[in-house]
Amino acid sequence: LYPNKINGLSTEASAAPEVWCPGEVIDPARCGLRTLERAIGLYLGISIQYYATVDLQGFADLIDAVGGVSLCLPGPMIDPEYGGPTWTGVGIELPGGCERYDGVHALAYARVRKGWIELPDGTREYQNDFMRSERQQKVLLELRQEFAKADLFFEFPAIVGAIGSTVETDFPRSLAGDLASLLPLITGPDIKRVVLGYPEYVDPPLEPLVNYLLIPRRRDVRTEMQRLFGQELGGWYLGSEADGPSQDGP
Repeated sequence: LYPNKINGLSTEASAAPEVWCPGEVIDPARCGLRTLERAIGLYLGISIQYYATVDLQGFADLIDAVGGVSLCLPGPMIDPEYGGPTWTGVGIELPGGCERYDGVHALAYARVRKGWIELPDGTREYQNDFMRSERQQKVLLELRQEFAKADLFFEFPAIVGAIGSTVETDFPRSLAGDLASLLPLITGPDIKRVVLGYPEYVDPPLEPLVNYLLIPRRRDVRTEMQRLFGQELGGWYLGSEADGPSQDGP
């Protein structure tokens, strides 16, 4: 079992490929990504064959290429400490209500995880990682809608250029046609989403002052994955109560 936060797994595996990818001729960065694929796949009970990484500036450019996205907030969202590679200065305030966001501001909407939202009754809803995940999913759904509405004749060159600078993947070029065939599903209405957050799917950390490590509630995660995927799930984490995979396989 990996005892630390999963967002450090790829870096740790990249630093020690002989430990995490024994017997494989593989560059360290690829070992990190492959280890992350395996860990998440075993955890969720599904097979993950390929990865895609997204560049923040490129993602903002992609949103601009489709003319922006429409997003709503129940009140002003304020983060005095917000910053990043696409943001000049420190701190941000996004207005309440529904707005048309350009790439930089949509990215800020998706990335803020501190600060608060000023609700209409005057109270503050302090933000966290799970709320940020919810907003990130909303941005992706709105971007999907913009793709569905895009005038491909005029917008396609800009979209392709933005995707080229945004996404890095190991998906084979030979299967690009198969991926294109999924476009109607991606732009269609039948998208299910969930944030595996607190308190439904994780328990609070046992020693928050030592390591703020959230503990997944395995049975609840299993039930939700079964509902979402509607198929027989694999992977030791979802398939048994064992502490780890057996030596014979998942």
